Amino acid sequence: MKIFPVIWDKNAKESLRDIYLYIKEESPYSAKKVRLEILKITASLSKMPERFSTEKYLSKKGKEYHSVTKWNYKIIYRIANNEVRILAIIHTRRNTKVIENIY
Repeated sequence: MKIFPVIWDKNAKESLRDIYLYIKEESPYSAKKVRLEILKITASLSKMPERFSTEKYLSKKGKEYHSVTKWNYKIIYRIANNEVRILAIIHTRRNTKVIENIY
């Protein structure tokens, strides 16, 4: 089985930090739980990253984007050059235009 390195873009790192800080205001325990689960999911992408569906809002970009959703957070990533690149973590209630502007 091929192992892919998982690389986080700057925007995705910032999104995870912002999500953590936002949730932490109400519940430090929940903030830690959400952050750890997102990190667990993204780490699992090193094996069989294509197992999650393609991202429908990015299907017209000419590249294949994938996403996986946990709770209200969508993790968007690409598989290219033998690596998995985490591009964004977006709350599912956000306008789809936010997703369509990912590159």
